[in-house]
Amino acid sequence: MAEIRSAFGIAFRFARQRKRWTQEQLAKASGIERSYLSDIERGEVNPSLQILEEIATALDLSLADLFADAERERDRRRVARERAGEAAGQPERTPRARAKATPAAEHDRPTLVAAVIANGDTVLMTRRRYAGEREMWSWPAGHLDPGEQPGHAVLRELNEELVVSDARIVCLLGEVDYRENVSRWWPKSGHFDRGYRMLHFQAALSSTRVEIIDHEELFEADWLTLDQVREATASFPPQLAEAALHFAGEAIRHVAARSPRSS
Repeated sequence: MAEIRSAFGIAFRFARQRKRWTQEQLAKASGIERSYLSDIERGEVNPSLQILEEIATALDLSLADLFADAERERDRRRVARERAGEAAGQPERTPRARAKATPAAEHDRPTLVAAVIANGDTVLMTRRRYAGEREMWSWPAGHLDPGEQPGHAVLRELNEELVVSDARIVCLLGEVDYRENVSRWWPKSGHFDRGYRMLHFQAALSSTRVEIIDHEELFEADWLTLDQVREATASFPPQLAEAALHFAGEAIRHVAARSPRSS
């Protein structure tokens, strides 16, 4: 049941985003509380057929359309898990075969996605703390699931961590391919003893109002200037601190370039 709830929540969220509506706009159109719509998108409740019909009507969709999208999302997740399981169950290769294959370390290095969102001369960053660790600033970010498209993953992570308005992908800013052990900086944040690869996407919101959903790890989301980003990442490995500042600057420049010139 949890799987179909989660799949339906994702399908529902993307249907809303295709209409370029915030949760507040959908709440007004459907007569359903925004907080309950948020619970549906996170896969935390079992909405009645009446509520689902009211949502579908507000989105100019049929119930069949919503259920079909949810089925496709559930199937995608199942295929991704099966592929991951097949990869984990591959027989041991001979030394000669291993020499020709991609080094095992490459398979152990996670791929992450990050959302870099600019507003004027600031960018959105989140402050989090894992149990037993010091707090740290980071982009809204997370792991790329097997078989998942990176752009899809960015929007999924954004909507799992934060209440944001009409998030959309603008462009791929670039990536960090870090091959050193970072577990001494962030011991419980992931299996990063062989480094990681992180794809940085510039995203845009229709409103700067942001609320935290994931209160277990996140406890602040704020708009930081470049100087504040530099200060927030000062404890990072130098290469990662420089990359964070670079992508923040790029996102701010892109927004400035698209803004109407003042007379």
